[in-house]
Order: sequence, then structure tokens, then C-alpha cells
Amino acid sequence: KVLECNNYEVNKNDDGTFTMKTKQRIGILPGYSYENYYNHIYHPEKNSMVWTLDYDKTSDFNDVAGHWHVEQHPSKPGCTRVFY
Repeated sequence: KVLECNNYEVNKNDDGTFTMKTKQRIGILPGYSYENYYNHIYHPEKNSMVWTLDYDKTSDFNDVAGHWHVEQHPSKPGCTRVFY
């Protein structure tokens, strides 16, 4: 369960991308949670986002990285596909 998810920094970069740094706290059991800090780079012209941990902050995970890409479904109008 997501207990907290807030951006603590949002910037538009010179190359047209956006940097968003986010604190997220996830509950795993009553009284226990993970707290992590993420560095997202959003590429609007590519409909994609990549992320890693924000290594300037201390997170409960050792490492996390990922990628999302969204595009229209080729044969279902009004539907999208998400690649990750």
C-alpha cells in the first residue's frame, strides 16, 4: 500500500525532458514500511520515462531502475499499450 508519494523536485531540462524526484513510502505490514527516493526522467517526445533511485538520498532499497513507454494500440482504437 502506498503510504506517501510526493515530488520534492521538478525541473524542465534544456533538452525538453523533465526531471522529477519523488519520495515514496510503501507499507508492507502494519508498522513496517519501505522509504525510497526516486529520480525520474520524463521524455515527452518519446512517451517514455526512466527512473533510478536518487543516490543523493538514503533509500531502504539498494537499487531500483526501470522504464515505461506508452503508445497507442495498433488495432484497438482508444486503447494504449504500456511497455516496461
